[in-house]
Amino acid sequence: MNRFAFCALALFFACSPVKGTPLIDAPPSVASIQIAPGSSSLRVGLDAPMPLTVEASLPDGTMRDVTPYVTWSSSAESVATVPLGNVTAVAAGSATITATLDGLMATAAISVRDPILAVASQTGSIPAGIDFFDAFATGDTAPTRSIRGSNTQIEEAFHLFADIKNNELYVADLGAGLLVFPLDGTGDIAPLRHIPAGSAATLEGFIDVVVDNDEIYAAGETGSSAGEIAVFSRLSDGSAAAPTRVIAGSDSSITELSQVITALAIHDGMIYAASSTLSGESGMITAYPETGTGEIPPTVIFAGSASGILQPIGMDFRGNELIDSDAETDAIAAYSLAGGSDITPVRTINGVESQVSLPTGLVLIGQTLVCAQDQGNMVTTYPIEALQDQAPSSTLGGSDTLIAAPIGMTAF
Repeated sequence: MNRFAFCALALFFACSPVKGTPLIDAPPSVASIQIAPGSSSLRVGLDAPMPLTVEASLPDGTMRDVTPYVTWSSSAESVATVPLGNVTAVAAGSATITATLDGLMATAAISVRDPILAVASQTGSIPAGIDFFDAFATGDTAPTRSIRGSNTQIEEAFHLFADIKNNELYVADLGAGLLVFPLDGTGDIAPLRHIPAGSAATLEGFIDVVVDNDEIYAAGETGSSAGEIAVFSRLSDGSAAAPTRVIAGSDSSITELSQVITALAIHDGMIYAASSTLSGESGMITAYPETGTGEIPPTVIFAGSASGILQPIGMDFRGNELIDSDAETDAIAAYSLAGGSDITPVRTINGVESQVSLPTGLVLIGQTLVCAQDQGNMVTTYPIEALQDQAPSSTLGGSDTLIAAPIGMTAF
């Protein structure tokens, strides 16, 4: 490279709007630039900011990453923003993201949608089933679709899990077992797969299910009314389906007589199990390595009078916090994961104004807590930092919603 070309290149990067390490070995001219990915879809409150990259096509035909040197803009910041090249979903709609470098431009098409909320109802004037809503729907709004009818085999749907990767919805059903439907399914459809309760599955009743790394983590009760976490391969099906491993036994703290697992969640490589006695007189939340097996002791136990944990039904996480809904205490509580065994809540939501009444399923969408209220036949929302007897931000309930004795929820 001659002296003139080197100086021109140095001047080019010195004048770049976003400073970075100069690419001193790059040619002084760029033929074109392009953004990757060129199009994508994000969900409000569920998807993390998505990084974009920009590559330059050089005169010799080679490509060079020039992401640090471009300026960014969004055609609709009310839909999506792009700070430092990270696209953040704001509201449903579409936006064009533009990257500019020395007069050259490249664009990416971004579509943003509201999450879909699936709610499991156990009883009511119509058969038990799964109803789907825009996650931000309020009032007596009819579902956009439902999975309900004799072909579904749904009897007592408890918790739900949305497997986005494989486009499947898992239903842990106390009576029928584990049912799997298409995530976009609707109507009186037969399940794609079905692990019946009992038989080789060992679980007499399925209460919750989580799918991770092509494995199904199912929780429920055995024939002795004791708790167990059974792990299956993802495509397990039929009455002969058997777990590849289980977490159970007295050392696990979840196999005491009448101690039933009521919720499961996976966070940072750990499987969390919420459980309580059948009477709701005592409860706890325990955690195990996700790859654990057998009669292993929990690495974490949240329990004790200070915790207020009696009958935890729903769980979700925000950073270093675990949030649970407790049907016995009529409260939603947040706990620090760094706390001790008899942990005190960081904050709680309960009281008449809050309308928290036999809370069951719980899901976090962005900075909004969404909770199913079994007693009120509705779904309520709260700011994540809500305290004490704070009224809900919104409610979803009424005859048109078909929500009756809601238990499980999932957002996707």
